[in-house]
Amino acid sequence: MDKCEEMRAQFDRFCNGQLADSGTTQIQAISSLQMKNIRKYFVPGIYSFDIVGFLDTTLLKTGREGYLFTVDGVYYKEFLEKPGHFRYNDVAKTEIILPKPKDNESTLEIRFKDGRWVRLVGYSLYKTGAKQLLDGLCEIAARYPDEDDEDEA
Repeated sequence: MDKCEEMRAQFDRFCNGQLADSGTTQIQAISSLQMKNIRKYFVPGIYSFDIVGFLDTTLLKTGREGYLFTVDGVYYKEFLEKPGHFRYNDVAKTEIILPKPKDNESTLEIRFKDGRWVRLVGYSLYKTGAKQLLDGLCEIAARYPDEDDEDEA
């Protein structure tokens, strides 16, 4: 099993209601409209073989907002926010801060090795499942350090 297959298997474990009520899409189910908008709003020129999975948070599932999990990191665009990106190998720690009775109202903080951090607050995302998924994907990425280093060269 290679890195992408391991990551897709990890993502698939979270597809059934653990990340969101609906909209979690395994790679084989990404529509052509979603793929077009993934390239427009997230990563121009991305190929489907680099995608692990997609959490589409738009009401009509158009792919304009959400969380795109790739083999190197996560691209995200939350409602009324600017898009962002981080690499798995840059993550130092994930933590649910400001826990709320409803998991989707909590905040997931991702701290990076360089001291930066990002907080994911979107109501469409279940933070406990997202934290577990990210922790698993970071563990897998750590076993393949050379691939990410080669991409930067």
